Amino acid sequence: MAKRKVRIENRQFQKSWETDYFFINCGGQPQCLLCKKKLANLKKSNVSRHYNTCHKEKYDKCSTECRVEILRNLKQEYKIENETQGAEVRDLDRQQSIAASYAVALEIARAKKSFCDGELIKKCAIEMAKAFRNENAIECFGTVSLSRQTISEQINGHIENKLKILLEKCICYKEIHDTCSTQFQIETVNSSKQQYKTDNEINSLNTFQQQSVAASYAVALEIARAKKSFCDGELIKKCTIEMAKSFGNENVIESFETVSLSRQTIAKRISEINGHIENKLKILLEKCRYFSLCLNESMDVMNTSQVSIFVRIIDNDFFIHEELLALISLYSIKGIDIFNVVCEQVEKYGGFSKCSAILMDGRKTMIDQEIGFRGLLKKKEINCPTFHCIMHQETLCGEVLMLSSTMKIIIKVINLIRSGNGSLSHKKFQAFLQDENLCWLGTGETLKHFFNLREDILEFLQKEANTNTKDIQENFKEIKFLSELAFLTDIASHLNHLNSQLKEQNHTISDLIGYVNGFQNKLKLFIIELEANELHHFPSCEEIAKCHSNVNFLMFRLPLLEIQEQFHRCFKDFDLLKNDLQIFNNPKGCVIKEQEIAYRLELCNLQADPFLLSRNKYGLEFFKLLSQEKYPKLIDLGLKICSMFGSTYKCESSLSVMKYIKSKYRAMLTEESLCSLLRLATSTISVDIPSLVNRMSHPQFSH
Repeated sequence: MAKRKVRIENRQFQKSWETDYFFINCGGQPQCLLCKKKLANLKKSNVSRHYNTCHKEKYDKCSTECRVEILRNLKQEYKIENETQGAEVRDLDRQQSIAASYAVALEIARAKKSFCDGELIKKCAIEMAKAFRNENAIECFGTVSLSRQTISEQINGHIENKLKILLEKCICYKEIHDTCSTQFQIETVNSSKQQYKTDNEINSLNTFQQQSVAASYAVALEIARAKKSFCDGELIKKCTIEMAKSFGNENVIESFETVSLSRQTIAKRISEINGHIENKLKILLEKCRYFSLCLNESMDVMNTSQVSIFVRIIDNDFFIHEELLALISLYSIKGIDIFNVVCEQVEKYGGFSKCSAILMDGRKTMIDQEIGFRGLLKKKEINCPTFHCIMHQETLCGEVLMLSSTMKIIIKVINLIRSGNGSLSHKKFQAFLQDENLCWLGTGETLKHFFNLREDILEFLQKEANTNTKDIQENFKEIKFLSELAFLTDIASHLNHLNSQLKEQNHTISDLIGYVNGFQNKLKLFIIELEANELHHFPSCEEIAKCHSNVNFLMFRLPLLEIQEQFHRCFKDFDLLKNDLQIFNNPKGCVIKEQEIAYRLELCNLQADPFLLSRNKYGLEFFKLLSQEKYPKLIDLGLKICSMFGSTYKCESSLSVMKYIKSKYRAMLTEESLCSLLRLATSTISVDIPSLVNRMSHPQFSH
C-alpha cells in the first residue's frame, strides 16, 4: 500500500493554536514560541501533544487575558531574535559575496583578461548553477558584484591582502552564525541534498552527468555570445569554483569541478549549438511564405574576403527572424565567385523560389549588370528583385568625397599628425584631443572635427611638425580649400544622418525607401538653396561665408547634381515596389482602380470593414489584423513586403562582430569556427540545451 503523503492533505494552521498552545506558523511548520521547537507538520494532535507534555503544567492555569499578554511578549521576542539572526546571515552573505568578487578579480588579473570579463563570468556561474538546479547557488552568485568598475578597483587595491582579510572575516562571521539557534543553513543544505537524491543510484549518476554537460553547453553559448575565445572556458570554471569556495558551498564546488570547459570542449559545444540553430533555421525557411537576403563582402584581419549572407524570414503570423545564413571565405572576389557561393548556400535551403528580394552593397562585383552578382542573376533567369543599400558612403559618392583633392589633403594631414611626426608629437596631439573631448568616428565626424579644429591644426603644423608642411599650411590659408572643406563637412554630415537612419532596427523596406526618397528631395532643395546663395542647411559653409565675403559656393552645385544622379541610378529599382507600397502603407485610403486587378475586390471589402477602419494601426501591425479567409491576397502582399530587409543594421553590425572575433590574436580561426561564432553572436533563435544533452547516449563530465 502506498505511503500517504501529508503535503497533499492541504492542512492549514489554525489561528486558535496561538493562544491555546503558544504556537505560530513558521513557513508552513508549527513552531512553539516557548521552547522554539518546530514540528514536522500542521496536525493539531501533534501540537496539543507537545504543549501538554512540555508546557501545560506551567501555563494551563493562566487566564485568557494573561495568555494573550504572554503571547504578545513571546512574539516580540521572536521578532527581535529573528531580526538579529537575519542581520548576521545578511552580514555573512555580504562578506562572502565581496570575497567572491575579489577572488574572481584576482583570477582575471592573473589570466591577463579584460575587466569587462567579470560580468561574463558571473553570468556563466549563474547558468551553471541553473543547470545543476541549485537555487541557493543562483541566489548567492547573483549578489556578487563583477562589473568593470568593481574589477578595476579590486585589482588596483592589493587584491591578495584584501582577499585574505575578508576571508578571515567570513570565517569569524561563520563561527558567530553557527552558535545561533537558526536552522537556515541546515534547511538549505537538506533541501540541496534532497534535490539530487533519487532511489536509483545509477539514474542519479546519469542525471548528474547530464546536468554537468548542460552546464558546459550553457557556458559555451555565453562565451560565443560574448565573442570570447574558446580558452576562456577554463578561466570561467576556475572563477566559478573560487566563488563557490567563498560561499563555503562544498556541493556546488564538487558540481562545478565536473563541468568540462577545456578549449576543445568549448569549440565542440559551440559547433554543436551552431548545428542546432542551423536545423531550426532550415525548419523556419521550409515553413515560411517568403524570405529575403542581405549580402555584404568585406576583408578580415588576414585580408581574406568574407561574404556574409543574412536572411530575413517571416512566418504566417508576421513574426520576423533575421539570421546569418552563411559566412563564406573567398580568395577571389569576382562577381561570378560571389554568385556561385550565394547560389550554393541558398540551394541548401530550398532555392530562390521564396526569395522576395536581395539587398546588397554598392560594390561593382555586386551591382554590375554584366559580370556582377545582379547581372548573373538575370542571366540565370532568377527573377528576384535586387536593391542597393548604403553600406559605405564612399562607394556611393566616392568621386565627390573620397577622391577630391581636398579630401586627399585632409587624409594626409591626419596621417601626418597620427604617425608622421614621431612619438613625442603624436602623444602631444593625443593629449590635445583628450582635452578637447573629441572622438573620431567615420568620415562625417572626422570632417566635422577637422573643420572645427582647422586653426589649431594649422598652429600644430607650424610649431610641431618635423617634416616640411609649407604647402599644406598654405592650403589652410586659401579660401578655395576652406570652402571645399566646409562643403565636404556639411554634405558628409547629411550622408551620415541618412546612413544612421538606414541602420536603425525593426524597419520595413517601406521605411528604407522613405529615407532614400527623403534624401533625394533634400538634394533638390540643397541645389535650389545654393543657387540662391542660402546656406541655412550648410552650417560650415555659412561659417566660412561670414569670415570671407568673396567666397562663392555656387561651384558646388555640380557635385550635388552628381550625387543626385548617383542616387537615382543606384535606387531606381525601388520604383518596382511603388504600387505594392501604396497598398501596404495605406490600404484603407488608396484609390482602388489604380491598384492591380488581383487586389481590387479585397480592397473593396477592406475599405468597407468597420472593424478595420476603426483600427489606428499601419504597415505590419495592420496586416496582422487581416483574416486569412477574407483577405488572402492582401496578406500575401503584406508578408512579401515585410519579408524584405528594411535596414542595413545586421550586416553593418556583423562586420564589427566579425573583426572583434577574428582579431590579430585569433587570426588562425577556421572558416567553420568563425561562421559558428558569428551566428551565435548575432542569432535570436532560442537554444534548447536539454535536447542537445539528451541526444548523448553516454554524457561525459570532467573528473
